[in-house]
Amino acid sequence: MLLFLESHPEAYIKLQLYGLNEDNPESDAELDFGKSNHTCYELNGFAPYMPGVNTKLEIEFCKSVGITNFRGTADVVYSEEHGLLINRARNYAKRYNLVIISKRI
Repeated sequence: MLLFLESHPEAYIKLQLYGLNEDNPESDAELDFGKSNHTCYELNGFAPYMPGVNTKLEIEFCKSVGITNFRGTADVVYSEEHGLLINRARNYAKRYNLVIISKRI
């Protein structure tokens, strides 16, 4: 299954977005925070990056609590669908990360 997902980045992103509240990532972050899950989301580009995480203090915080990588994201867009899914993952990650960071820093 992993080999299939690695060669189908669209499917990989869809699988990870499934069950997330894309309309309200802030709600997911609040729920996760209440369960002591303080992870930050990162995407892959030229190098991995965490949308909404800007300062060295924020980066260090995320590294200390854990990082969840949106596999299938990349700086290379393989199709229109892939580009749209990367944007959805980026939007979710940014809004989610901003809540987690605001509660801890």
